[in-house]
Amino acid sequence: MGLNLCNESTATASLSKEIRYRVWWSLYVLDISLWGVTGRPLAVPGRFCTTPLPSPFEEKVFAAVSIPEPTEDNMAQKYLQNELPEQTRPNTSIESRFDKRSEYSSSTTRSLFKDETFSSFRTDNAPESDSSCFLYIATLSTILREVMEDIYAPSAVQREWAQIELRINSSLRKVDNWLLSLPLSYGLRDTDGTRPLKCQSRRLALQLCYTKIMITQPYLRRHMSTSSEALSCHESSYNPIAEMCIQNASQLLDLLPDEPNLPWLFGVCPCWSALHYIMQTIGVFLTALILQFEFSNSSRIDMADRLVKASMWLRELFKVNESARKAWSITSDIIASHSAQLGFSSWSLSGALV
Repeated sequence: MGLNLCNESTATASLSKEIRYRVWWSLYVLDISLWGVTGRPLAVPGRFCTTPLPSPFEEKVFAAVSIPEPTEDNMAQKYLQNELPEQTRPNTSIESRFDKRSEYSSSTTRSLFKDETFSSFRTDNAPESDSSCFLYIATLSTILREVMEDIYAPSAVQREWAQIELRINSSLRKVDNWLLSLPLSYGLRDTDGTRPLKCQSRRLALQLCYTKIMITQPYLRRHMSTSSEALSCHESSYNPIAEMCIQNASQLLDLLPDEPNLPWLFGVCPCWSALHYIMQTIGVFLTALILQFEFSNSSRIDMADRLVKASMWLRELFKVNESARKAWSITSDIIASHSAQLGFSSWSLSGALV
């Protein structure tokens, strides 16, 4: 159907074009999500994509909203050329010809931000909604795709650790800039955490924490290596980026209610995605606790408490999901066999989870 291409047909209604763009970006985001769950290669060929980013406005208000003509913003317009992975860059020469008379398809609105000096999406007049949330999920997914190709692809194993560190730091900067692009209404830049998060904000927050876990997790895995090169590069197990990974796992769990509530959870993310998020946090905590990491702000007791919380959610999930049942069985076996290293005289988690 050519959904991966910018539609320049004058015979196709603007609303129809936008729906097709959203279908394409849904496939793009789903492909990246499935990579995280299965580890299989990406199926969506980003190098053939010229589809503009989705509009931040709801379909029902397309005819009513008035989006200003794009102002000159060279940094935003150059982002897709300079910052996106080569395989996901839209053809800006085609995009520049895309129906600029349409009220909701301005190239600036569909542009991203430029590295550290970042420029907004021009969505100040777009209300917080599922559509604007999807736009930010799509742009965050482009960063996650770059992480996969630079850090997790089989070819990355051949790189020196110093090269991987550079890519990790670059990805963290891009995520920070992405966060700056969010309107304040989403509340994710509320440093004191006093503002309650809406459904869309919580969905974005989960995706943000998960992305940062994926970026920083190699520092945790590095301590599992037995190579002399890995062991000689540090005198202690403490590393600020490894600590960041643990903090992001904690923040992800803090987004979930203390008492498992599946209807609430499935209103925020699908079941298979929720299971993957929870297992990522469990993996981080088990790795850190078993390997006896040196902690700065995170204490062993806090991590054990969060491990209990994650396990409670996992146990609740296996009531409705067979994969969660298998995950629970594996997790409980690991905890039972490493109870001493985890700081439990006996498997104290079992009482909380029965």
